[in-house]
Amino acid sequence: MKLKYLALSALLGAALGTAQAALAQSVPTVSTTDITTAGLTNATGMQNAATSTYFANNGETLFVVDGGPTAVTATFKTQATTISQNGYGTTTLSDVAVTIPSSSVVVMGPFPTGRWNNQYGLVGVSFTAVTGVSATAINVPQ
Repeated sequence: MKLKYLALSALLGAALGTAQAALAQSVPTVSTTDITTAGLTNATGMQNAATSTYFANNGETLFVVDGGPTAVTATFKTQATTISQNGYGTTTLSDVAVTIPSSSVVVMGPFPTGRWNNQYGLVGVSFTAVTGVSATAINVPQ
């Protein structure tokens, strides 16, 4: 019986690994740039935004959006639905929408991993429009 369990476990593990690899390749992601003491220019690492995209998040990641010719809204998808704190009770969590004015650069974050990361360590964000909009994720080293 133990041998059957190990074989099934290995089979499920391989299937899950294949599914994770397929998902990682099929979702649009923006690049992640490491910021240094030299700073970061507006164009460094920026990519055209997609209507729905993801970025890698280590809990100290910032998300930068360079807005297009009209205002755009970026909606960050929360993964945790509630948060509890002793003495304060439970609070419901929801997605967060940020409006980026036209021709503006907005920096958002950091994004605590327990609330924002999906099972692949990615944060999901959707845009109301993407014409002329670019974005990047920035790791802020300690």
